Amino acid sequence: MYKNFIAVLWLRGNKFSRNYSVRILRSWEVDNYTLLVDLSNRQTRKYNIQKLLDKPMFFPLKNFAFFKNFQIDPSGNGMIWNDEIDISEYEIWINGTEQ
Repeated sequence: MYKNFIAVLWLRGNKFSRNYSVRILRSWEVDNYTLLVDLSNRQTRKYNIQKLLDKPMFFPLKNFAFFKNFQIDPSGNGMIWNDEIDISEYEIWINGTEQ
């Protein structure tokens, strides 16, 4: 299901350990190609996907209506647009900005 999935890493504070995994609880789009994502570690991250739009895999997300039509993986390990486009919780944690 996750073609570009980065292995689930574990997190405690800002350091990774095997004691706690971060999961996506909910997410919503706030403006052009920017998402707010609530994580299970009680943090909210702001994540802009503009940098991904240059990669062929993410070209369909240039259609804003398609971009807004995402789902959170039932396990909380990522956000899914279709069988080929997804973003892991790790990507959002590392490259998102804390709110």
